[in-house]
Amino acid sequence: MRNQSRPGTAARRYRRPAVLAAVVGGLGLVAGPAVSASGTAVPAAAVARSAAKPSTTAPTEMHALDFLLGNWKCTTTVAIPGEPATVSTVYGHIYPVLGGNWYEWDAHRLPSTSLPTELTSHWLFGGWDATSATFTTIYYDDGGNHGQETSIGSGWVAGNLKFTGSFTSPAGAFTYVDDFTVSGGNQFTDTISVEVSGTSIQAGTGVCDRI
Repeated sequence: MRNQSRPGTAARRYRRPAVLAAVVGGLGLVAGPAVSASGTAVPAAAVARSAAKPSTTAPTEMHALDFLLGNWKCTTTVAIPGEPATVSTVYGHIYPVLGGNWYEWDAHRLPSTSLPTELTSHWLFGGWDATSATFTTIYYDDGGNHGQETSIGSGWVAGNLKFTGSFTSPAGAFTYVDDFTVSGGNQFTDTISVEVSGTSIQAGTGVCDRI
C-alpha cells in the first residue's frame, strides 16, 4: 500500500506470489477495536465517538465518506494467484477526528491459522482538497507498513469509491487500489488490487458488517 530507488530489484521480488500475499496480508483490510482480541468490549465512551456528527467546520464533501462511520467486523480474504487463500477477522472502529475533517479507522486483526500475528492499524480518510477535488488516506500499523492514497475522482462513480497510492512494507513497496462498494447501510466491501510490473492483480477483499 516500494523501494523506488531500485525498481529493477523490486519488480523481480514482487513477481513472487508469496511476497504479495505477505504484504497484502499485513495492510489495510487485513489489519481501535470495537472488541478487543480477548473479546472484551471497548468502553462505551470510545464507541460513542463513532456516532458523533462531524463538526460544521468540515467540508460538506466529507459526507461522501459517512458510510465508514461506526463499528465493524470485517472478514478479509487474501487470494494471490498461485497461493492458498488466507482469511482473517478484523474489528474496526471509525469515527470523526479533527473537527470532522478526517475519519479515523482504528483496527485490530485477530490471529488466525494462516496469519498468526496480531496487527493493530490506523487509517485516516479525508483531507479534502478543493483544488484537485480529491480525498487522501494515510495508513500505518505496528507491523511496519505505511502509505498514502488519493481518491480517483471526487467521490462515488457508478457505485464505487476508489483510492490509489503507494504503500511500503518490510517486504518492499507496492501500488495499491482500494475499491469501496456499499450494500445498504450495514455492510461495505473493499476490493484490493496490487500493481505488479505494470499489471493490476486483484489481491483480496474485505467484507465489513456493522456491529
